[in-house]
Amino acid sequence: MKNWQMEQTASLAHSLPRARRNELILEAGLITLVALLSSALYVSRIGFYSDDWFYIGALFRHAPDRSFPGLLWQFTDTNSLPRPVWVVEMVGLYYFFGLNPLGYNVVNSLTIALAGVLFHIVLRELRLTARLALAITLVFVLLPYATATRFWYSVHTANLSTLFFCLSLYADLRLLRAQPARRGAWHLLGILGLLLSVLAYELTIPLFALTPLVLWYHRRTLVAAGQATAGPRTPLVIFARNMVLLIAALGFKAYTTHRIEKDFNLAGQIAWFATLQLDVFKSMVAGPYGYRMPLMAKQALSTYFDPTALALSAVVAAVVFVLLFWWPTRHDEPLPGMRHMLALLLTGIFFAAAGYGIFLTNRQAILSPTGINSRSSGGAIFGIALFIVGGAGVAARLLRNERLAQLAFALLVAGYAGGSTLAVSTLGDLWAAANAEQHTIMGEIKTEFPTLAPGSTLILDGFCPYIGPGIIFEAQWDTTGMLRILYDDPTVNGDVVSPRLEVREDGIYTRMYQLHEVRTPRTEAAARAGQLRRLELVPFFIHPYDKLWIYNRLHHVVMAIPSAAAANAYFIMYNPSKDSGCPHYRAGSGGDVW
Repeated sequence: MKNWQMEQTASLAHSLPRARRNELILEAGLITLVALLSSALYVSRIGFYSDDWFYIGALFRHAPDRSFPGLLWQFTDTNSLPRPVWVVEMVGLYYFFGLNPLGYNVVNSLTIALAGVLFHIVLRELRLTARLALAITLVFVLLPYATATRFWYSVHTANLSTLFFCLSLYADLRLLRAQPARRGAWHLLGILGLLLSVLAYELTIPLFALTPLVLWYHRRTLVAAGQATAGPRTPLVIFARNMVLLIAALGFKAYTTHRIEKDFNLAGQIAWFATLQLDVFKSMVAGPYGYRMPLMAKQALSTYFDPTALALSAVVAAVVFVLLFWWPTRHDEPLPGMRHMLALLLTGIFFAAAGYGIFLTNRQAILSPTGINSRSSGGAIFGIALFIVGGAGVAARLLRNERLAQLAFALLVAGYAGGSTLAVSTLGDLWAAANAEQHTIMGEIKTEFPTLAPGSTLILDGFCPYIGPGIIFEAQWDTTGMLRILYDDPTVNGDVVSPRLEVREDGIYTRMYQLHEVRTPRTEAAARAGQLRRLELVPFFIHPYDKLWIYNRLHHVVMAIPSAAAANAYFIMYNPSKDSGCPHYRAGSGGDVW
């Protein structure tokens, strides 16, 4: 009898890891399904925008050497060297998919899903309950924050950085209970994940400085359970290791970048950063993705109504509700208590604030719920997901009945998941509409200009540069890249009319933003002589009157512009305000959506 009991105990101990592994595999599949569902409506309809056109049309398409190493060399300059992983991904996607944006977008959607799976594994390794870990992860993969990284190829690498951060954190957590012979492998994986993450994008750098706090907390949990194999100084060792690597990475970035801000004032920077954090907190609580999400959903349904997006949002909300309330493995699992939920909420606030920590070094963070500047929130999404689920948990725990609390928690998280899906799908529709408008304009240009003489410049007028946050054509770089693809000619240039355009005697001056320098004659001459690997992207451009044309879509006018007098006459007649009657928008960010 005793032997039989021992055999049963051994069999149970052997089956537990297998059952846990099978459960994790199932959960990973469900997370992937939900993540891919959220991108289903837009993934095949969005294209290239803004910088994308420049990279593809002005760099890759006409590179002297279009082999993979040749494209890498074409892309190595002071604008890209600080992010070598970004360079490799940008080149790799173009090398395999060329001018077909679908491949780029499918890879990006899979990256988001895989980052969610790894984040879920991290949460389960931290011993969060299955219901809580799944809730956090599902919110994480659906968040409408940092939506630019979903639609804009130039910042897809931010999602890759997030993925590698999760990989590194899991490796460090796993090291705490690894056998001595395997600790070296986990250390190496943690180092590799860190380097790949911070050399892809900078937003995770502050998070790596804080991960030893997570390791210290987790080791206490493992010690209490008798599962810790690493010593008490291991979190300190990993902290020292991370700091050395981060300092080296920051030194490399500082050495290779030209974006370091001059006249840095520490006191002023801290004051600015504190204001940023207050704005972040207000946005999390009272923004369109905070408690005002029902108003955001109402506006999405009234102003941008799409029945398919509504149906998809309902499906995602229903799936999330079932997983959190009725799924068999969670049915009898108690919801964590009020103290735990409050701790989760406060932890979320802390890590959301840390996610903006890189902006202590600069003032380039711009909070935007919809535009391309939403990428500034890419490092904060871990904390935001914890905050949202913690808030739902606190609200649910106000109910004393356990089953009612579980029901309220599932309903709140599912409602947020549905609202997030509606927001992402609505924004995806706007980016897709901008892509369709791009191709309409390209068709019109080809009709009006079947051929374009080498060295010509074509300036587009009579259209709005944005549909919501979706970018049609907004500046010299994207219009030039588009024209060079359209005419297969690396010598043609393009631009757009905007209120910032100036007519001068030596040419038409354009700029994207108000405070930008003029491209110098020396740089232009060096580029024409082939002395530069690529033309530096300086956002104030001069278009001489030689071979200069303006195409006005609104009035169906094509006009050669041989002089300043001709340019002034054109604008007086067709577009005196130079805004084409467009609604208000912010350069680079587009128009407000909600």
